[in-house]
Amino acid sequence: TARQLSLCGVIALIVAASATAIVSIEEHMTYVDGFYWTVMTLTTIGYGDMTALSSRGRALEMVLAVGGLGLFAVFTDLTGRWTKLLPLKGHESLQSIIGFVLVLSVGGGIMAYIENLSYADGLYLALATVTSIGYGDLYPQTQMGKIGMCFYAPLSLSVTGVCLSTWGDFVQNRAMGVWHSAHSNFKHAMYDAQTATGHNPLKRFNTFKED
Repeated sequence: TARQLSLCGVIALIVAASATAIVSIEEHMTYVDGFYWTVMTLTTIGYGDMTALSSRGRALEMVLAVGGLGLFAVFTDLTGRWTKLLPLKGHESLQSIIGFVLVLSVGGGIMAYIENLSYADGLYLALATVTSIGYGDLYPQTQMGKIGMCFYAPLSLSVTGVCLSTWGDFVQNRAMGVWHSAHSNFKHAMYDAQTATGHNPLKRFNTFKED
């Protein structure tokens, strides 16, 4: 829609302006570094490999974090909607799981190739990225890897969030089902025990109703 396109335009301007500003402040950064730094800040991944060293640069980091995170979260939600193009339309949970597997496996392979890593390390880097954990022990070191990560992160973060939310709901529902079943079995066992001894104080308080 026009509103979504306008939002994407605003985000693009914020990223471009922030990258230009940080490069002008921090002499050790190239423009690719500035672009990479901006996206890693807005996605909250923050590997720690590219940071501002000056007071003005750190002030810009704080302004960008406070002013840009909310807008960029909406942007990543929009970019993550590519999973709706996958098969199984109408089954958003399955689409999110397929999308997560794709961004992890394909993204890990691409990062491994660009950064000359093993596939296992590529998957590790991809997982640390798409979950926005960003441990910092592995991160893109080549210019091509940094550029790729700037596109990979926004495309994968919301997909991962939806997938993990789906998994969390499943675990919660299963856990609650087990709890309710155990609680119900315990109450009926107590009822049967009281009935067998000829005493049923629980029934007196209408805790149970006989079938």
